[in-house]
Amino acid sequence: MKRIRQTGSLLDKATRSRARPVRSTENIAAVAQNVLEQPSTSTRHRSQNLNISRTSLRRILNKDLGKWQCTTFPIKP
Repeated sequence: MKRIRQTGSLLDKATRSRARPVRSTENIAAVAQNVLEQPSTSTRHRSQNLNISRTSLRRILNKDLGKWQCTTFPIKP
């Protein structure tokens, strides 16, 4: 009842979307270049080299670059 009196509606307030500074075009380009130069580097080392958190790096790789795996392992005979 309180919400109806205050806003005249039962709908939730619109949320503000905040900027995503880590997934900027500069960081996406840096990650893409780093993957091309060093494709076998682990995400842990790559995140340390680029000064990006591992979670943000994985988001960039998955959502922005479409790569679900950035390291390749040779097939042993």
